Amino acid sequence: MNKHIGSTSVRELVAGLLAAATLYALPAAAHAEQRLDPQAMSVLETMSKTLAGAKSLTVRSMALYDVIQPGGIAIKLTQESRVQVKRPNKLYARVRRDDGTRRHLWYDGKTASFYDPNDNTYSVLKAPSTLESLFKELTDKHSINVPLSDLLHADPYAAFKKYLISAAYLGKRSVDGVESHHLSFESQGADFQLWVSADDKALPLRFAITYATEPGEPGFLAILRDWQLTSYIDDGTFEFNPPPGAKKVAFRKAD
Repeated sequence: MNKHIGSTSVRELVAGLLAAATLYALPAAAHAEQRLDPQAMSVLETMSKTLAGAKSLTVRSMALYDVIQPGGIAIKLTQESRVQVKRPNKLYARVRRDDGTRRHLWYDGKTASFYDPNDNTYSVLKAPSTLESLFKELTDKHSINVPLSDLLHADPYAAFKKYLISAAYLGKRSVDGVESHHLSFESQGADFQLWVSADDKALPLRFAITYATEPGEPGFLAILRDWQLTSYIDDGTFEFNPPPGAKKVAFRKAD
């Protein structure tokens, strides 16, 4: 059961951010011998250095994900996201789902503000001072996953490698006409794949996750486009100003 504040559920307020890919909060499992292919790890490290070296970045994604129904059937839904980051502690994310719902998140290094334009309500949460600590707090305390947060860490390579069991290099594939390295990983709690451009940019173009330990083994596939790593982003982008008539609702963790 969800707690409701007036007529607005916090679970509904942030629902558009819940279907985001993340490996961040996977449960720890018993130690297994790592089988890490050097070529796969080298591509992963190069990609991570590209993303970590960007003082600011913008990316768009189109995601297809599974929602497991009570009877076990997997319903596939879609979600469009746009994420902007300015290191070390600023983020803006907006999400639009195929049912018409939209959600926005602003983080300015001090607060995280969630806005639902469908009913013009917002909620503000005091936040920690870095992106990594924000991701951890939202996941651990509020079950909120920021879109593509695994790729936004200060050190994505370390974040990915921490729970890896195996890594494999599957060869080169074409992703929207771009030659890309295809990588496959097994980690504690989920398996995931990355398609990384084979040029000097080394950008992730696809990101797929299978939650193998969850009932029904739901999947997530994101197509990543319009990477911008050098453009200037004004600090005002990360500041939330409530629209006229917007109603503030208290932020409470759902049951």
